[in-house]
Amino acid sequence: MRKRKCFRCGKDLDFESYIKNSSSKTREHLTKLWNSNYIEFYCCHCYNIKVKYQPYLDLD
Repeated sequence: MRKRKCFRCGKDLDFESYIKNSSSKTREHLTKLWNSNYIEFYCCHCYNIKVKYQPYLDLD
């Protein structure tokens, strides 16, 4: 299993926590995403900040 860190803050991420907080996809699908070189993940704290403030960041 690939070691992961939050894309924003660098906090270590845990695969089991990722599975618990993910939608109802299969474990196989979630494992494939986790091991992908093309996808980055946020910790729960950074994800919540991103979701909360994203509308303000997209103003053009």
